[in-house]
Amino acid sequence: MTLLKMISLPALLLVLMIVAITNVVDTSEKKLLKEQNDEVKDLYIQNKNAELRNYFELAKQSIEHLLGPDQLDEVSFKKALSILRHLSFGEEDHLDGYFFLFTQDGTFLMHSRQPALEGKNFLNPEAIEDGNEKDKERSIQLKKIIEHARDIKDDGVHKGNYVDYQWEKPSKGEKAGFFPKRAYVEIIKGLGVLGTGVYLDDIDRTLKDLGDKTDKNIKNTMNKILLIFISFLAFMGIVIFLLMRDRRLVDTKLAELYKRNIKIQDQERSRISNQLHDSVKPLIIAARRKTEMSINNLRKLILSADAIKPEAILNELEDSVSITNLAIEEIKREINKFSSLDIELLSIEDALRSYINKITSESLPIIFNVFGEQENELAYSAKEALTLVAREALNNALSHSGATAVTANLNFESDWITLEIIDNGHGFKESSLNQSQGLGLRNMKERIKVENGEFHITSSDKGTSVITKIPS
Repeated sequence: MTLLKMISLPALLLVLMIVAITNVVDTSEKKLLKEQNDEVKDLYIQNKNAELRNYFELAKQSIEHLLGPDQLDEVSFKKALSILRHLSFGEEDHLDGYFFLFTQDGTFLMHSRQPALEGKNFLNPEAIEDGNEKDKERSIQLKKIIEHARDIKDDGVHKGNYVDYQWEKPSKGEKAGFFPKRAYVEIIKGLGVLGTGVYLDDIDRTLKDLGDKTDKNIKNTMNKILLIFISFLAFMGIVIFLLMRDRRLVDTKLAELYKRNIKIQDQERSRISNQLHDSVKPLIIAARRKTEMSINNLRKLILSADAIKPEAILNELEDSVSITNLAIEEIKREINKFSSLDIELLSIEDALRSYINKITSESLPIIFNVFGEQENELAYSAKEALTLVAREALNNALSHSGATAVTANLNFESDWITLEIIDNGHGFKESSLNQSQGLGLRNMKERIKVENGEFHITSSDKGTSVITKIPS
C-alpha cells in the first residue's frame, strides 16, 4: 500500500501538470489566434483601402475631362454616368466591384448593379414610408454615407473618405440580405457623391477559416498530449503491476526466510539444550555430589576426629572445584559461539585473533599462525565466511574431538587466502556431517562455495584438518 501511495503522488502531480499545460496551450493558441486575426484584418483593410483609393482615382480620371467648375450639362452628365456604369473590378464576374452615384439629398443617380434604385430618394421619409424593409435599411445606410461624405476633411491622406456600412451584395442575388462593406466616397462638384466599395465578408470567412485551422491544430495538440498522457499512465500501470508483483515475491521470500530463521533458532536452542544436558549438567551434578560427600565427611570429622582424614575431604573439595571449572569452561565455549565479531571494521587476521583469544584456555591452548601479508581488503561477505568456518571448526575441535592441541594457520598468497584448522583429537566419521546442527560442518562447504572458494575436511583417529581457500 505504501508503494502505491508513493507512485500515486507523482501520478497526481503529472495529471495536474498535464491539465496546466493543456490550459496554457489552449489559452496561448487562442491569444495567438486573436492577435493573428487582428493583424490579418488590419492588413486586409489596409490593402482594401489602397485598392479602393486606386479604383476611385481611375474612375475619377476617366470622367475628369467632362467635369467643370459648375453643374455638368445634360450631355456631359449622361456620358459620365455611362462611363461609371461600365466600370467594374474584382472577382465573380465583377458583380461586386462597381461604382455608385447619388445626390446629397439622397437620390440615386447611378447604380450599375441595381438600376431599379436610380431616381429614388431614400432620405425622403414620404418616399419610403410605404416601402419594404429593404428600402428602410437602404435609407439608413445611405444617410450614413452622405453624412460621412459631408464631414470629410481633406487631410492629405484621405482617411476620412472611408466609411463602413451594410449593403446588398449583387453576387448573392436579390433575396440575400445586407453584408458588411467598406466604401471610398467623395463629393464631386457638379456631379454628386461618387463612391465604390468592397465587401468585407470575405475577410470574415478568411478569419473563420484561420480560426478553424487553429482550432484543429489545438485539438491535434491536445490529442497528442492526451495520447502521451495515456501512454504514460499505461506505462505507470505496468510499472506498478511489476513492482507490486515483485514486492509480493519479496514478501513471500521474506516470509520463507523468517520461517527458516525461526527453524534455525529452534534447532540451535535444541542443540544448546542437548549440549548443556550432555556436557554441563553431568559436570555440575558430579560437582554437587563431591560437595555433598565433602559436607558429610566434614560432619563426621567434626563428630569423630579419628573417623576420616582431613586430606580426603580436601581432595574431594578440590575435585569439586575442578569439575565446576570444567562446567564453566563448557558454558563459556557455548556463549562464545554466539558472540558477534566486528568483522566489518577488523581485518580477517584481527577478527580471527580476537575470537581465538576469547575461546583459548590453559587446558587447551590454540596456536594461531599467520603467513604472508594481506595485500587487498576482503569483502565483508568473504570475511564473514572465513570467520564462520573458523568458529565452527574450532568449537567442534574444543567440544567434541577430545583434542589436547589445536592449531589455526592463516596463509596470505598472491591469489588465495588459506585458513587451516588442525586438531589432534579422535576425529569423526564422514557420515556424521549430515547430522550437524545449524551452521555445522555440512554447511561450511556451501558457505565457502558462495565465495567461489574451496573447502576440504580430512579426519582420522589421529585428528581432523579443515582447509578453506577463497580468492584474495
